[in-house]
Amino acid sequence: MKRILVFLSILPVLVFGLDIPKEFGEVKRMDYEVVFYKSNIVEIKYPKFLDRKLEVLNEIIEKTVNSMWNDWKDDLLGNIKSGFRTSYYLGFSIKRFDEKIISIVFEDYAYTGGAHGMPSRRAINYDVKNKKLLKLCDIFEKGVDWKSQINKFVKEYFKRVPTLSKFESIDDNQDFYITSWGIVVFFAPYEYTPYAQGFPEIPISFHSLKGLKDEYWR
Repeated sequence: MKRILVFLSILPVLVFGLDIPKEFGEVKRMDYEVVFYKSNIVEIKYPKFLDRKLEVLNEIIEKTVNSMWNDWKDDLLGNIKSGFRTSYYLGFSIKRFDEKIISIVFEDYAYTGGAHGMPSRRAINYDVKNKKLLKLCDIFEKGVDWKSQINKFVKEYFKRVPTLSKFESIDDNQDFYITSWGIVVFFAPYEYTPYAQGFPEIPISFHSLKGLKDEYWR
């Protein structure tokens, strides 16, 4: 399989070499490269951060991507050997990238036959300072009823879209990602909604939540 490395440079203003007056605060260059695997059947892309302080995050990313790929590899190989059409794509989207949190969503799509393929998602929410993955409960102060707060927004969302089953509550391992303005809770196709709904996403601003830890949103 052909492997290509694409180098990207990211500035908060998204323009390389821009002269930014000191009044705008300290501007740091934050770099990553894109690791790119491609064949006529498979396309896989994921980020590798260049800062040595993020080596733990890079290891987590590689394990995540390998796990997603391995979930489908045998089925795809079986299709190829049987002469059936098949394909696989895995890409990523960086939702937040600063000195506090790096939040990345990985999404893949495997086609093994039928009317359509099957997508899946995994999110990595990484605490840069403490070098650890974050669950939803980790961004709230101890003792805060965070589930009830989030459930309110999720239930309101499901009132407005077609559903396959009734939503009761999120659990401790609820999928989500973090942005500069809030969190986005998401669900898989068929988990509560028809395939056509894609991945239901419920955006919730930090200002709508109580008991958040200051270090993650201020």
